[in-house]
Amino acid sequence: MSSYTRNSRPVNLLPLMDVIFLVLAIFFYLMLFMVKREGIPVDLPSALTAATDNEKYVAISLDQDNTLFVNKELVQWNDLNEKIFRFKKSNGKNLVVYISADKKSQHEFFVRVLDSLRANNITDVNIEISDN
Repeated sequence: MSSYTRNSRPVNLLPLMDVIFLVLAIFFYLMLFMVKREGIPVDLPSALTAATDNEKYVAISLDQDNTLFVNKELVQWNDLNEKIFRFKKSNGKNLVVYISADKKSQHEFFVRVLDSLRANNITDVNIEISDN
């Protein structure tokens, strides 16, 4: 004897599966934009070959007044080498540094940051730019 009565139909799961795959695709798409950056907001220049990276990192930021921030913490220029040394000591070879400098900041201060990183043997340095 059949489990179906004369008026019942089997349940069609294809529309439900379509909805589930759509929600899954939207979830993956939104996860790409959930990158947490620790730097202060600055007006970044743009580049055609920009790419994003989602690793653990140290953010060094220069605002338009050449004020220095490391992971949103105000740092005096005299303390930069010590601060970088502490990050290098705690993260070892895996230290990734992102530098974001406002367009109106002076080039001299950007070079001072790069010089401090080089003095501490940090080679994984990324320069953040605007993507527009």
